Amino acid sequence: MTTIEIPDFVTIVEPRSMPELVALVGELFSDEYGLPVPRYITVSDGAQEAAFQFGHNPETFHVMARWADRFGGTITGEPGTDESGGAQVRCQVAFTFKGMNVRAYAYITAGQASTT
Repeated sequence: MTTIEIPDFVTIVEPRSMPELVALVGELFSDEYGLPVPRYITVSDGAQEAAFQFGHNPETFHVMARWADRFGGTITGEPGTDESGGAQVRCQVAFTFKGMNVRAYAYITAGQASTT
């Protein structure tokens, strides 16, 4: 059997069950962090990931910035068009929380009024 020497700066993460991942998501929404909650949540044990979709209005840029400030990560934006041909920006921030991959995203439009 061959062994792999793993450097100290690599954090080894064992796969978690769905209940464990859901518990981590709950921890992210605790009062300790005080961050806005998303409109939709997807959790995948296969990908060991949680994905959060936020609202459509331009204020969501600031919501994403709060998540990025708290957990690290860079907000990226990709301009495009929505189903009706209107302008939109797909905004995303990704980070790792206790070994779980987290992706927060939104499709932000200029004319849509919704809550984040």
